[in-house]
Amino acid sequence: MASVPYEASEIERFTPASLAHLETPPVFRLRAATRRERRRYDRLMVEEGLRRHDKDAMRDEIIRGLRALSSDDEFERWEMLLRAHWEAADEFENEHRDLAPEKIPAFVPPGPSEDEIARVTRGVHENWGPLRKMAADNLIFNREAPALLISVILSGWSGLCTPFRSHEGTIPLDTIDALDKDLAKLEQDNDLSPGKAFVDLYVAATNRMFLSGDAEKNSSSPAPSPSDQQTTSHGAESPAGTSKASATSPETPAS
Repeated sequence: MASVPYEASEIERFTPASLAHLETPPVFRLRAATRRERRRYDRLMVEEGLRRHDKDAMRDEIIRGLRALSSDDEFERWEMLLRAHWEAADEFENEHRDLAPEKIPAFVPPGPSEDEIARVTRGVHENWGPLRKMAADNLIFNREAPALLISVILSGWSGLCTPFRSHEGTIPLDTIDALDKDLAKLEQDNDLSPGKAFVDLYVAATNRMFLSGDAEKNSSSPAPSPSDQQTTSHGAESPAGTSKASATSPETPAS
């Protein structure tokens, strides 16, 4: 990971690309984070009780739940199939990570279909409390963490109705919510894709938080997003044993 700059003397003026064509587009001023901003962000995360479990942690918990909910034979079979599926999916993602989304071919799993894999992991999710708690942690994190990060990096803006407010170097979350609504209204009034402007602002703020000035200028991709987690898709029923982990449900788990 690139080092965090020690000084925040440079302020970047940023307009979401989707709004740049407007007659008077909003302009956000983003500071380059110092260690102080990083500490402030970390403190806010702790104060808000936010936790994120990465893909590997979620998979490990699925295996623990599968062990607790399945017979020995079912566990032996599905642990092997799940791990093989995940390994193949990771290899596929790595091989195609530089391609545009529309050019990525469909993933063909090596064993059971994605529907079958989704059904089994969904069964574990419904019947294994620790996995549901981790999924809930990730849901709350993905909803709240972007606003917290923006609140630390944002130093001002123009072209929006919401007035500037700051407390101890941080924009109040109520103000960030108001900015989100301002952007949503601009998108609605101009027939633009909803939510894209705020996501672009979050990505830009993430770059300012985690990249140094030189790295930011030379980098063509944003810093890793806290929302980097995979979810399984809904799947059709198929025979997979009689354990609770094999039960079907319309709910989709995080995995």
